[in-house]
Amino acid sequence: MIIPIIIHSAGDQSFWFDLMQAIGVLVALPAAVWGIINLFKKDKEKQKQINSLIKLAEESSSQTVILSGQLEKMTESNKIQTEYLELFGKYISAAEQSVELQKEQRELDLKKRKSEIKPRIKKDGATSSSTQSTIHIKNIGGYAKIKDIKIGPTNSVAIPGFEEMKRKELEPGIRNSIALKTSSKCPHMNDCIIDIIIYIEDKDSNIYELYIKGNARNPDVSDIIETDPTEN
Repeated sequence: MIIPIIIHSAGDQSFWFDLMQAIGVLVALPAAVWGIINLFKKDKEKQKQINSLIKLAEESSSQTVILSGQLEKMTESNKIQTEYLELFGKYISAAEQSVELQKEQRELDLKKRKSEIKPRIKKDGATSSSTQSTIHIKNIGGYAKIKDIKIGPTNSVAIPGFEEMKRKELEPGIRNSIALKTSSKCPHMNDCIIDIIIYIEDKDSNIYELYIKGNARNPDVSDIIETDPTEN
């Protein structure tokens, strides 16, 4: 049946034109369908990529939130540490001030103690003749004991009780006498010079110096001077 139709229609040109178009459509249709399928595939791949990017963005956002929280915690921790260091610095400063105040207080207490027990030696008169003289001194302060006596370079008078004077206690309010005599260096008392240093110790073992210098008939008696402990 087909062959006769084809043969019958062989002389009809429009028939052949329509046939060729139909064949072309049938040939192009698979390619078009495949293109559409590929297009959908590409869209799916793009969608997957988009979904991946969205997921990555969401994860990044989540990471950002986590990091932001961690940074806030670190900032707060650093703030607390800074405040702690400031407080610790203030504590150290207060402790140093306290130590300094305690040191000053100890120094004040020591000065007060020394003032209370310090010996105070004063000259309490003198008597003399042409060959001998007696110097009187009195302790009007705290307990005192003569630890040592040294003769100075200008001394020319004889001191008979020199050795006995050493280690002698100078009791408060009691007059103590120092006897002097002429010597080969000074046959007359007017020419004699006394030059001695008396080392005095108080009840706390602080050491003081007392100078007796001048003409042996009426010498000067200095105030006592506390010595530097490092020099003893």
